[in-house]
Amino acid sequence: DRTGLRCREWHTKKMKTRWGSCNVAERRIWLSVYLAAEPREFISEVVLHELAHIKYPGHGPDFKAFMDFFQRRIDVATDTVIAVA
Repeated sequence: DRTGLRCREWHTKKMKTRWGSCNVAERRIWLSVYLAAEPREFISEVVLHELAHIKYPGHGPDFKAFMDFFQRRIDVATDTVIAVA
């Protein structure tokens, strides 16, 4: 919701060498089942990374700028939650 980006569908599967992947043409995201054991912030970052590929297929400057912008927003939100707790 924060990014305005949507995938058509997402699934989980056992992936041992990556946390997620995105099929840009199909707008489909796959997430590793092993993410379930990771901290929520890390899961959010992986989901953000894969969603970003829907708009920016590679890891070029636009992709990095998008990730930096939203990662800062996630960091601020996390700091706010920690401060309130």
